[in-house]
Amino acid sequence: MKYNNNTKSKLFALLIFAMSVVYTHKLYSQTELYNKYEYRADLTVACAMQYPLIDTIKTDITLFIPQSKESLWPMLQEFNVMNVDRDTVDYYYENDRRKPIIFYSVHRDDIKKRYGELNSAEDYRNVAILVYNYNNGVILIIHDVETQERGNAIISFLISTAMNQKVLSKGQSN
Repeated sequence: MKYNNNTKSKLFALLIFAMSVVYTHKLYSQTELYNKYEYRADLTVACAMQYPLIDTIKTDITLFIPQSKESLWPMLQEFNVMNVDRDTVDYYYENDRRKPIIFYSVHRDDIKKRYGELNSAEDYRNVAILVYNYNNGVILIIHDVETQERGNAIISFLISTAMNQKVLSKGQSN
């Protein structure tokens, strides 16, 4: 599946949104996850409702942005981010070295638990996708996967954008 410049522009806009939230007051939202964490002083929590991820998919997204390098590792541990080690996290955080994002399925009602293999239509209704960006320390939750078709499109989009260093570089430079 190929993505046009408009799709790449949307990812760039999402990354700019995530980074700009760091410098603004908290945003108001309707997601349960946002409401659960909005009070945290060590994180900036933001939410975009019905964000147009690709031309045919709109989704609710919650972002967790550490307030400092010191709050990054505790945030990753709290959310049980899989397959990251502290040395790698510290090495890539806020520098010019590029590291692709990681992502995997989590339980929709408990993002701290990895979901595992998706085998049925019910599985897709019960998952969210957790995305971690090494370079800016942002955890992004894509909430409403809902169907295998939507899940496949979201995963294809994430893989495509992770491999496109030009898009990620633009998002990191601002």
